[in-house]
Amino acid sequence: MIKNIPSQGYDPWDILIREFLVGNVLDLRNKGLTEISSKLWRYDHIVTIDLSQNNIPTLPEDLILLKNLKNLRIQNAFVKKLPLTLL
Repeated sequence: MIKNIPSQGYDPWDILIREFLVGNVLDLRNKGLTEISSKLWRYDHIVTIDLSQNNIPTLPEDLILLKNLKNLRIQNAFVKKLPLTLL
């Protein structure tokens, strides 16, 4: 779920990715996120994702599909469970 993103018939994740993916960095800081969409797996060129200042209690195992991911920023994202594939 995403809070405060006007969808107007569009998928909010398409809007987030279009607006906040610059090169290989996806900056989703403070976007009211409570989960991560599987739409991200299509963007395997992403090197950095910033999920800081959201409320995402569980990160999905499928993050491993982002083969080039080197930096995952989760400060103040209230993550309670990390997938073993990230450790």
